[in-house]
Amino acid sequence: MDDMNQSDIITVQNENDDYFEDEEIQKIMVGTSSIIGHRKMQQDTIFGQFDENGGIGIVCDGMGGLEGGEKASALAARTLAEDYFNSVPISNVPAFFRREGQKIDGIVSRLTDERGNDMDAGTTMVAAIIQDDILHFLSIGDSRIFFIRNDAIQPLNELHNYRLTMDRMMKEGSMSMAEYKKKGKQAEALISFLGMGDMALMDIKTIQLKDQDRILLCSDGLYRALSEDVILEVLNYHKFDMQMAAQALTDEASRRSKRGQDNTSVVLIQYNNLSF
Repeated sequence: MDDMNQSDIITVQNENDDYFEDEEIQKIMVGTSSIIGHRKMQQDTIFGQFDENGGIGIVCDGMGGLEGGEKASALAARTLAEDYFNSVPISNVPAFFRREGQKIDGIVSRLTDERGNDMDAGTTMVAAIIQDDILHFLSIGDSRIFFIRNDAIQPLNELHNYRLTMDRMMKEGSMSMAEYKKKGKQAEALISFLGMGDMALMDIKTIQLKDQDRILLCSDGLYRALSEDVILEVLNYHKFDMQMAAQALTDEASRRSKRGQDNTSVVLIQYNNLSF
């Protein structure tokens, strides 16, 4: 793989980009899109590369002052992508994801600036690996993975923010409703991200894919701007073109934003079962 610059937004699509000219359905179709929104810097990094044997999609949303978030997200995405391509075929993808999460957490936590000072940077990560007809995914932080099957959409991962802790405490009876409401402003604070140095919370799961299943990886700029119903409406309007659908999602997020739009990035994947 070519070296990834710190601010690169990677948009690698199918190796067969002439799909619509040949009208040949590919086993895995992918589209990517990323916009800076109204922010001064692009701190998202995305990557998507698939062929008939499978592949990997990644969305990272960086955080940190100045260039910290930009460097963190690019480093995390590059490390995972390079390790994936150096390891395929992978016999145990969940174990691979777990090792990578711990490895990248340490690498990002040691990021320094030009003077050698700690950058205190971090990044979220959602990643999807498809092998044969199996989806494996990794989630760290508050980026999202949506799963679309039979025109229904559902999130696959939990958001690793303080609201998750608050909800658990409410369920256990260790937090009152009054306390819950009082701490509402803290609910969006992340409790897990790459760069903590001791990150332990990550979601790793596996799903059997069916024909025309779609997987949407996105940063929070998308799902904070668009409801699930709107996301599904946009996806269904561009049902047979993943690249157009990905671009339409970021365009719609920008159009509907009532305040400064955050960096917004998506990797959209469709699996087609060509065995029948």
